[in-house]
Amino acid sequence: MEKWVVSAKRADFKKIAEQFGIDQVTARIIRNREILGEKAIDEYLHGTLEHLHDPEKMKDMERAVAILQEKIQKKKKIRILGDYDIDGIQSVYILYCALRRCQAEADYAIPDRISDGYGLNQRLVRQALADGVDTILTCDNGIAATAEVALAKELGMTVILTDHHEVPYEEQEDGEKARPPKRRRWPWVLAGLVLVGVFFNLFSRLDQMRQENQNLQMTVANIRSDVNSQIYSITSRVEEVLQSQNALTAEQSAQVTATDYRANTATIEARALPRTYVEGMGAEFVLTSGGESFTVPGELGEDHAYTARTTVPLTDEIAVSVAFLVGEQRQTQVLEEFFSLYSDSFATIQIFGGLGAFIKSSKAVRWTAEFHPVDVYCYNMYGEAVQMERVRVGLFQDQKLVAWFNEEEQSGREGAYVFRMEPDRMELELDSTYCVAAVVEDEFGREWVTVDRSDAVRFTAGGQDRFLDVDYSRDPADWEY
Repeated sequence: MEKWVVSAKRADFKKIAEQFGIDQVTARIIRNREILGEKAIDEYLHGTLEHLHDPEKMKDMERAVAILQEKIQKKKKIRILGDYDIDGIQSVYILYCALRRCQAEADYAIPDRISDGYGLNQRLVRQALADGVDTILTCDNGIAATAEVALAKELGMTVILTDHHEVPYEEQEDGEKARPPKRRRWPWVLAGLVLVGVFFNLFSRLDQMRQENQNLQMTVANIRSDVNSQIYSITSRVEEVLQSQNALTAEQSAQVTATDYRANTATIEARALPRTYVEGMGAEFVLTSGGESFTVPGELGEDHAYTARTTVPLTDEIAVSVAFLVGEQRQTQVLEEFFSLYSDSFATIQIFGGLGAFIKSSKAVRWTAEFHPVDVYCYNMYGEAVQMERVRVGLFQDQKLVAWFNEEEQSGREGAYVFRMEPDRMELELDSTYCVAAVVEDEFGREWVTVDRSDAVRFTAGGQDRFLDVDYSRDPADWEY
């Protein structure tokens, strides 16, 4: 039976919380992570890109980069083998973007949680061989796949392992277990380093000469969400709101009690008990949503608390305030603010695959594209898979449909779809921008478009441009299909 121990390291948590404007619980977490001293705490809470360390200091970084550079120059096919958890998925995305930016012949594979299980296995190795893969690059796995790595090398493939897990124990002749000697950690790496950070360093090194990694740095800053090391802090803005809420009311609440996604509305109930009730006092509740304002009279209860219930348009910014009225005097206080209610009501759609290798004709009139299978994953704001009413995937030229991909029989996993283009090659026109997009309809009849921006490409007689900064609309009215 496992035994859990509460970590209770000592520090002046109140002082730390006051000095850095954080909660005492957050201060305790920071202390338990062995982050000591004002400088270290400030860097941990407010670190910038200037605090990033030299990627060349990472163990075997130069060796890995040299191998990848050689494979890219020789046009060898590289397959990224990831994992299905958050750090595995994000690492695959980062590395895939990095390799494609370096003009690598790269694709990726993510093991099926049910049929493959975790990490590298012999089926994936043999499938890579059958697909003409020269190099396997693992993300978030491989440290324990000794037999699988040996098989890949025996079949003539190169294997680069990147993994933040520990080396497994080995069984000894006497039956005891021992762990092989640890590779020395980088001196600046905290215990529990997430793999996303590893790949950010690898990408930084690959892209160092081009100085084009600003977008990736922003991406990494937004996805520090590995469950091993996430930490929540209260921002100064929220603290100001909380402090202001203590001024006029003794008790207050505002909550969304119902949503109608077909009508695109939200029903909100609010309650406010004035700190000091005066005979003849009145109250109004003011709700703003999407720039519109709605005023609702407060109903006075026996406990001198005012309540109201109303329906407003569902938007990404809804604010609820109460105004206490005594004679001509009017005092207003914010009760609650709701953000992203509209956006969060839509499923998140992720697209992987689609446009693969591109072959230029000898006459330089057209390019021929090879299509990879397209995997589409749908999940809600809580990360739970959701089934959509309808999902279609198409190849679009300047946001006009060229051809739909054919949907394969589903794997039985909710929210997962696979599409293939038939035939798997197609000539593309010059001076046009192509992308793979999913047209999705949910159970409420709402339809929108999601684009795999990493696969957007524009062809000219002189070459191809990838990773275009195209601001694609999700509104179907802006697309032709």
